[in-house]
Amino acid sequence: MVAAIVPFLLIFILKMVFDNFMSIFRVVTAVGSFITIDSRVQQLFSAARPSKSLRITSLLVFVVLFYFTSGLYIYDDGFEMTEALLLRYAGVSYHGFFFTLFVLIITDTFVKMVVSGLKMMVSLCWLSMGMKRKINQLLEYSSQMYRCVIPVPQWVHYFLGGEAMGFTFYTNSVLLFLYAILKVRELWALAQLTVKCAARMIYSTPYGVTPTREEVDKEAMCSICHGDFASPTKLSCSHIFCVSCIDTWLESENTCPMCRAVVEKKDNSWKSGATSKGIRLC
Repeated sequence: MVAAIVPFLLIFILKMVFDNFMSIFRVVTAVGSFITIDSRVQQLFSAARPSKSLRITSLLVFVVLFYFTSGLYIYDDGFEMTEALLLRYAGVSYHGFFFTLFVLIITDTFVKMVVSGLKMMVSLCWLSMGMKRKINQLLEYSSQMYRCVIPVPQWVHYFLGGEAMGFTFYTNSVLLFLYAILKVRELWALAQLTVKCAARMIYSTPYGVTPTREEVDKEAMCSICHGDFASPTKLSCSHIFCVSCIDTWLESENTCPMCRAVVEKKDNSWKSGATSKGIRLC
């Protein structure tokens, strides 16, 4: 029975692909370009001192891919992305569930590409690595708040923008009210993270204290990068490291790399230059 149905399913799937080829191509190309740019940004931040060739090639990759995909983004396919980016209804020509998802996927991916480009610019500036990582985190939390709001006008019109009347209109209104409650809760959580991140940039909370010259001379070199100390800091366990080195280490660990003494855990999410891979559909 199942074997008899499979060929028919394949036929209908192929029909769907052919009918929506351009839309599928746009989504695959946009997502692929974003993933490529995101990996380049993470390479820049994973290297303590990225080479000139890495910086130049990363910038060229971003410019080429963004220029290429921007044509796909502005391609007239029944909606206005500019309106969606301005947190307004995108004016879709076909008011359906799957087309609304398509609009949100394309718009969300475009925003993430722009955020990755901003992070790449941060990686190329003269600021210290610690400050760059803090800016990355703030950019990510801020962009997630913005991306969280983008779907709202689209779903409001999906629920109420049609010609629903009577019982259907009231049920859609109830569902929209429940959606609004969930969205407010999500935005409130993201707003708290963003405010805390901004506060940490203004009021620095270091992991340790600045060691004396004698203590630095005694250690000779940083045990993480095996180079001369750059802005050394001493943890509560008395081990000394470069600030940027220990910041990077503590993004994934919460112990001293030498003695495994527990260090106060902080929010180190999104400091590596990575951008959220998830797509905001609601």
